[in-house]
Amino acid sequence: VVLNLRTGKQRFFRGHNQRVTCLAVRKSLDFGASGQESSGQDQCCCFVWRIADCMEQACLRVEEHRIDAIEWSQDGSQLYVCASSNSDGERSRQTKLYIWNYTTTGRPLVKVLANCDRILGMCAHYSDPTSCAIFGMAHLAFFEWETHLPGSLRLWQPRWGAVGPPRAIHCASYLPESGGYNGQ
Repeated sequence: VVLNLRTGKQRFFRGHNQRVTCLAVRKSLDFGASGQESSGQDQCCCFVWRIADCMEQACLRVEEHRIDAIEWSQDGSQLYVCASSNSDGERSRQTKLYIWNYTTTGRPLVKVLANCDRILGMCAHYSDPTSCAIFGMAHLAFFEWETHLPGSLRLWQPRWGAVGPPRAIHCASYLPESGGYNGQ
């Protein structure tokens, strides 16, 4: 449902045939992306749709059975998708990260195993379209990559010290560099 709060008018995006699991809107407000889970052994997909008229623009298929998180890069050129299969409980899942260059909607540029702990969300860097954070059950990971070198994905995690990571991380944010802080 796309609801205009000022007028109360509603429009519906009807592409999904299973439960919607996540949603992201591009900063320019022209496109939205939404994920779903599949039933049984079917693949699931990430739908990209125009916000103005709720028309489907693409169905980006993934091998897994559930889209866990979606995020647009701040410039709208990259679409990041985390998808998982066959959870063995709520905490642990095998998750893959897909990155689409949304200026050309073909196959994903990058597909890599991202984490075995459940992903709860993603946060794109505020100015770098090739950087994003993934967070969830007992983990926080940052990645960056070169758009012209899809195999250049670099993933790193913070050092938590003796206490270890928190049980769950529900949100993350990049901060602007200032006063010696590195922005992550």
